[in-house]
Amino acid sequence: QWTIENVKLNQQIFDAKNDLETANSPIAKKRAKNKIEVLELQKENKIKKLNEGFDRLTEKDLIKYGQNLDEIEASNVKIG
Repeated sequence: QWTIENVKLNQQIFDAKNDLETANSPIAKKRAKNKIEVLELQKENKIKKLNEGFDRLTEKDLIKYGQNLDEIEASNVKIG
């Protein structure tokens, strides 16, 4: 889910940057710049929140998480 949200934010940032490039009026350019700033802050906050979540995990929890990822990866290799 985090990845999907991150992709959506990146797409919104990309679109806003395109809007900035194609903006004809100073007001439209300012709106696009503001939108880019807000979206980039949202992205930074999501990354920070994700990292904080991992910082709170114990070593045992991190090992279990890694093992789960290994099992998922092994399953994907068999399917793909």
